[in-house]
Amino acid sequence: MRSERPVTVAVGRFGSVIDRGLREVLGGARGLRLLGAGLDDDALHDAVARRGAQVVILDEDSAATSSLPRRLCGATSRRARIAGGSHLPHLPEGPNHLDHPHHPDVGLVVLAHRPTRAYAARALAFGVTVCLSTDVSAAEIVRGVRLAAEGRQALISMSERPSRVAQAIGRSALTRRERQVLNMLGKGHRNADIARTLQISVETVRMHAKHVYRKLGVSSRGELLGVEI
Repeated sequence: MRSERPVTVAVGRFGSVIDRGLREVLGGARGLRLLGAGLDDDALHDAVARRGAQVVILDEDSAATSSLPRRLCGATSRRARIAGGSHLPHLPEGPNHLDHPHHPDVGLVVLAHRPTRAYAARALAFGVTVCLSTDVSAAEIVRGVRLAAEGRQALISMSERPSRVAQAIGRSALTRRERQVLNMLGKGHRNADIARTLQISVETVRMHAKHVYRKLGVSSRGELLGVEI
């Protein structure tokens, strides 16, 4: 029995933490083949045109300011507004319009920070195939990529699971000490308790906690309750 060919994926530029997480999630998923991550517009277009990428993943800023969505999907040249006041780019008319062939069969996934339904509706209307929240699980990212490869439009919003993808992504970037602090924060310990247990200063605990917040994409201690690694 012949096995199905894997879905080929190319990933645009994200922050280092998100980039590392996407590499781990997509690189380890069955049925997917990661062609590259951290790619600029030209490299992404080359991945589609020359290497047969079936799905491209962009962050919300790139989707709003880059010419790539139009170059890939052949979306209308009329300027489109998306939620939050951002504009999808205007592709100039004239000879340059024909410099890059369109690839309407390529699935375009946008990874956005907790997108509203209004944002997702405008993005999908523009030509985005799947709109993913950064809060979804790793399994939902893989599912979103597969839906995009099939040409099925979808919004996959914030997961109700305690372990969110932003946390899963950030954990790989935590130092040993940051992991220790995270585990104690997740159990509801105060900074003074953590400092005493780990035999470090309260200021050092605050510094580690700040790094944990940034790497996991959270803004409050409450979001860490129940998290343990």
